[in-house]
Amino acid sequence: MLVVVVISVILTELPQGALALASAVDRRVFDHVYVPLGDVWDILVLVNSSMNFILYCVMSAQFRSTFRRVFSVRTRSCAVSRTQTVLELD
Repeated sequence: MLVVVVISVILTELPQGALALASAVDRRVFDHVYVPLGDVWDILVLVNSSMNFILYCVMSAQFRSTFRRVFSVRTRSCAVSRTQTVLELD
């Protein structure tokens, strides 16, 4: 799973980094290449991030259980503090 995540990050981030580096060297690269392709690479990075989350959820039972435990505790603690605040106001 780690190898798949690392390869997907490299495939999406490396071209964007190369374009940013080339844009720093030559202004024409920024105007003619980076501006038209910048949004495409940004979308690819966003899709990669969401796919990584889905991949973690599907392939790792430990990730799923930790995710549930972390967010269920915070939900309960928020509900308790809201109840206490309402009771103190009365």
